[in-house]
Amino acid sequence: MNSSNEPTEINYNLLTEYIFNSTGLDLVVQSEIEIQIEQKADNKVLLLPTHKIETILTRFDEKGDRFLQVNYLDGCKILVTDRLIGFKPDDAEDSEGHGVQLPNVVTTPDIISVIEAIENSMFNDEFNENEIRSLKTLYNSVLSGAEKAGFTLSEERTWLSRLNLTYYRGAA
Repeated sequence: MNSSNEPTEINYNLLTEYIFNSTGLDLVVQSEIEIQIEQKADNKVLLLPTHKIETILTRFDEKGDRFLQVNYLDGCKILVTDRLIGFKPDDAEDSEGHGVQLPNVVTTPDIISVIEAIENSMFNDEFNENEIRSLKTLYNSVLSGAEKAGFTLSEERTWLSRLNLTYYRGAA
């Protein structure tokens, strides 16, 4: 039996072999202290310090496809699939302080989809401030969830402010 001060042995080979055999992920760095996984779909890199990993579990989706669930010590989880890394968006509240309904799992390509939806709403003839506000909340939730999971998205952090500048300049 392990004492709470001793780390449990984690089978990192399970993770690295899965990534090596995947079609959409590349293992960029593998060391005793860090694993870096790149998604081919958007070239985003997940930095995963090994000391943050609690467990790595094999799971299967409804189609029977295998994926890995990586549980972090802080309670964060990621799902490593054949093509992408899924994560939970950060909890969010609307302007009245009510919880916002969010998907259970998102991926970094979802960030682009949400920013495109914001653009379409902002420059649409049927401008809807509530819709834009909800999409911005979703965008920030996905972005924060990705950063908690280990993605560095400093460029994406600036997209929304640049989009707002473009909109307000165009409206003047």
